[in-house]
Amino acid sequence: MTLTDVTKSNIKARKQLDDYTCGLIIGRCLAKQYITQISREMEIPQSAITDSVNRYNETGTGVIVKRSRKPLKLSERD
Repeated sequence: MTLTDVTKSNIKARKQLDDYTCGLIIGRCLAKQYITQISREMEIPQSAITDSVNRYNETGTGVIVKRSRKPLKLSERD
């Protein structure tokens, strides 16, 4: 077995959290659960949980703003 075979099987594809999951995370944090406990129970990386909580503390909402479209390579001026 090559090294690439081992690493590919251990790495999960990262996905953006949906609004419902962000709400669950924020609710658990407001209920004074530890981030490590939430991470283990929901099987979500601690960094994603921390980002959701920080977004909630800064903006007051856990909703992730969706991008409207792919950014242009060149501006209209160019």
